[in-house]
Amino acid sequence: MTKARDVAMAIRYDITHTRRPGQKMPSLRDLAADHQCARHTVRKALDILHAEGLIDIRKGAGVFVTGSKAMTPRWHAVDAALREAALQGTPIPAADELAGQLGVSRSTVLRVVRALIVEGIIIRAQKRGAGYEPA
Repeated sequence: MTKARDVAMAIRYDITHTRRPGQKMPSLRDLAADHQCARHTVRKALDILHAEGLIDIRKGAGVFVTGSKAMTPRWHAVDAALREAALQGTPIPAADELAGQLGVSRSTVLRVVRALIVEGIIIRAQKRGAGYEPA
């Protein structure tokens, strides 16, 4: 696991356990100091959380917690299924097909897919509409 993923996990915990929707997050510099890492690492971690829908990054204003329910049990189930497929080297179907297979909404699948692409776990398939591939 990369340092950015570790930092994202720690910030995710902070968001889900101590923060309210709309609350401003600490600055990049403060988060880097708190997690004893470079600001670039925090920026990558925030990109992961933004892809998950947990935060909103507003240029010039800061980072804010969203009211999103991105980390629901369904989100975790989709995340686990896609990570497992990627680890096994299995091609991953397109979002519509995945939503039907997993019994979740297409938007849930797309949020998870965006997060996994940002993390470097999966990539888009070369052929349009073919789904995704392990990175």
